[in-house]
Amino acid sequence: FFFKQKTAYEISLGLVGAWFLQAAPAIHEALAGKDASYGAQLVAELGVAAAVFFIPTALMGALFSHLIGAVTERHTGYAYALNTLGSALAPFVFGLVALPKLGFTNALYAVAYGYLAVFVGYAVLTLRSNNALHTGRSGDLSLRVIAVAVIALVAAEALAPKALSLAAPPKGWH
Repeated sequence: FFFKQKTAYEISLGLVGAWFLQAAPAIHEALAGKDASYGAQLVAELGVAAAVFFIPTALMGALFSHLIGAVTERHTGYAYALNTLGSALAPFVFGLVALPKLGFTNALYAVAYGYLAVFVGYAVLTLRSNNALHTGRSGDLSLRVIAVAVIALVAAEALAPKALSLAAPPKGWH
């Protein structure tokens, strides 16, 4: 039961973030207007970033607390250790490797695909440990859910804006 609930929650998180990212230009225009000053455009871009990242990030924090509640007491420390390790390494990997090598947009999608790979790996391991893949009980449904998650992320990337910078500086601005 927990796996199905967590799977639905993860897919919802991805879709909410993807929808906000796809709607970013429209949200930006609604906040700043067409002929807004550069400062107003930057404030609107900050609002768009908050919409794109705040809701999924808050929900991911809630998901981690549910995950801690689902693991045994013996494994709680491992979960916190892995979460802390990821939190410590991510800024360096993203800021020093991914951004300079891939650029903002491709780095964001690389992170999204990385999370998707972790999610699919976790899902397959969970299904294997529950023998769902071998007995066919709920394995077929779970594999369909994983396929939907993969298709949804690829579709969201196709619909997302190609440039993540929505504010344009005035001509001659350095």
